[in-house]
Amino acid sequence: MTPMNIWRSQSHIRIDNACLLLAGIDPWEVDPDCPTLALDDALWGPFASIRWAYEREVRQKEQLVSATAWLGRLKRAVIKGEIQPSDEEDKGLIRVWKRLSEPQEDTIAKDIDVTGKQIGITTSTIFYELIAYDLVDSIDFDVLASSEGDFDFDFDVSRSELARWLLSLGWSEVELPDFLSGADTSLAFSKSITDELRILESFGLLAELYANQHGPEYRNGAKPNATRIVEDMLNAIPDDVTNMGERKLKSHVGDAIKAWERKKRR
Repeated sequence: MTPMNIWRSQSHIRIDNACLLLAGIDPWEVDPDCPTLALDDALWGPFASIRWAYEREVRQKEQLVSATAWLGRLKRAVIKGEIQPSDEEDKGLIRVWKRLSEPQEDTIAKDIDVTGKQIGITTSTIFYELIAYDLVDSIDFDVLASSEGDFDFDFDVSRSELARWLLSLGWSEVELPDFLSGADTSLAFSKSITDELRILESFGLLAELYANQHGPEYRNGAKPNATRIVEDMLNAIPDDVTNMGERKLKSHVGDAIKAWERKKRR
């Protein structure tokens, strides 16, 4: 199987690999002696493939700059709800990383011989540690953006979702890159995600209107106070009616408030 056919066979792709492919760079070129690194889980920090591509100068600078530009665009697309991250098992998950105060060296075995011994061992510098793997709606992107590079995030995306997103930008199916050939571009999944987001945004708007009508104690800074609103909800309707306790209901209200806050910033 050729490298490009292997990419076509993947249902989900790490975002750094997807950005390299969109820029016309096969991630396997980053280390031809160890192509499995391109497919492994993101253990080396966010956007490791792009960083290694720069370090090893695998292509012209213009293509690497293009990959970086795609990365920024796709991260904004996730924040704005234009594209839904997902891995092989779950939808909506992103990885949150914290920059290490001191970079660390980690070893990578390029292969294992017939006796089980690791061979072709090399080292890589690790700059981040994984601190969360959580639903996108539970992440406060304002905090990440204000961290001055101490925190960052990345994610996996399905080939079908990436193809659907490119089509939504005005691409035609014949313009899709080779690694997305044959991807299912049905809008059904995307529509369900969009509908759910709109419901959350509407609920968040109601929470803000409720807080505005009930005074300062119903606000937490500039945002509605989810805890206070949930108290009123449970006082009005017992949790044995909603089948949701305070913690679960607060989580839903909090998600709605976050969705509405993101909507206001667009």
